[in-house]
This record gives sequence, structure tokens and C-alpha cells, in this order.
Amino acid sequence: MNRSKAYAAWQAKARGLRKSICVAELVLVAAFYPDDMTVDVIPLVMDKQADDFVEKSPLLKIPVLLLGSLEVPVKPWYQEGDIGLVVYLDQDSDNVLMSGSSSEPQTTGYHTGEHGIFIGTILSGGKALQIPDTHDKKAVCAGMPGHYVAITEDEISIKTDKKIKIEGEVRIEGALFVNGASVPGLS
Repeated sequence: MNRSKAYAAWQAKARGLRKSICVAELVLVAAFYPDDMTVDVIPLVMDKQADDFVEKSPLLKIPVLLLGSLEVPVKPWYQEGDIGLVVYLDQDSDNVLMSGSSSEPQTTGYHTGEHGIFIGTILSGGKALQIPDTHDKKAVCAGMPGHYVAITEDEISIKTDKKIKIEGEVRIEGALFVNGASVPGLS
């Protein structure tokens, strides 16, 4: 084999290895499982095979990244059709995810498509969030458009057309206003 054929073979092998490395990809949420915080997703960027582009296989039961901590979690709520991002871990992480402690990997693969974490939704397709219309409010959505808790330096506001249920004791210190009118005895 001459040098140019050997070099071409080496380049083809290198291209094949690069294609097998998974780092991150945009996906469409097909199903969300809130009980175990996993999603089924469909990769959106097609794969090149020979002269055609083909859709990639769905990824099932991908763990979802939670926000906050276990003591004060912010549990995201995804729905079918959300566009998000899957990040692939360096090595097999199944043992770590099951035990919650340092563990050896079960396989020797690096950056394979089998070890991903879904890290959240990305706005795409011209969609916009339906949360506060002022830039000084920072809001946490409750999983449905038009419903949120917004926090500013001056107030915490809740927007919803649903009922608000509070379980437990409610204490109000200071003034209470209902439809702009002060409730006597509290001011």
C-alpha cells in the first residue's frame, strides 16, 4: 500500500471515530415521566449515511437535570414537543446514578449516545415564553403558559386564572388588600 492510500485509510478511520463521539444534541421531547424524572426524546439533527440523511433513533428514559438542590428543588415540567438539549457524559454513569456515590463504569465506552442527561428546554421555532412582560421580573413558570410566580425587589406576584390552594396555617403580618380595598383590622 502506498503512502496516499494509507493516509486516506487513516483519515477515513479518524472520521469514523469522530462520528461515534457524542457530546450534545438538540432533541424533541416525545414523553416526560415526572415520577422518575426521565424523558424519551427524538434527536432532531439528522445523521448522514452514504448520500442521504436519515433520522436518528429515539433515546428512551434519559435522566432529567433538576435545578436547585435536594433540599430546595425546582422540579421542571416538560411536555411533548419541547425542544431541549441532551449532553453526553464522558463515561458510563449508570452505577453512579443508581448508587449516588463513586462507582466504576459498567462499560468502557467514551461519549457514547447511551449516557446522556437532558438538561432543559430551549426556545426555538419563534416560540416565546408567556411570563411577565417586564424585564425587571424574574419568573418561575408552573408548567402551563400564563401561570407563574414572579419575583422583583418590590414584590412576589402570582399570576393564574386557576384556584390557589394553601394547605396549613396562613399568617399575614401587615396590610391585606382585596381588589384594591384594605381589609380592616390588619393595617
